[in-house]
Amino acid sequence: MGVLADKDLDSIAASLGPHARRVVACRPKSHRAYHPEEVASAFRRYAPAEVVPSVADAIDRALAEAAKDDLVLITGSIYTAGEALEHLDARP
Repeated sequence: MGVLADKDLDSIAASLGPHARRVVACRPKSHRAYHPEEVASAFRRYAPAEVVPSVADAIDRALAEAAKDDLVLITGSIYTAGEALEHLDARP
């Protein structure tokens, strides 16, 4: 999860947090993004959350710790999604 600071982080956490088993907070490459510790703090009300500074490292951490049947949701800003697609070599 990496999100820009002009978004309502508390509402996002309240919507997604109760469905999460754990959260890996990161920061997309944008000066407008929340610091990952702020993202983790918002989600800790609902699930354990850790900080991994970059999107790529956060994806690698989440995938490494996921069980075979787990769902890994990469979400947040379009910047996060773009970095994820690039990291996963999934761009068309």
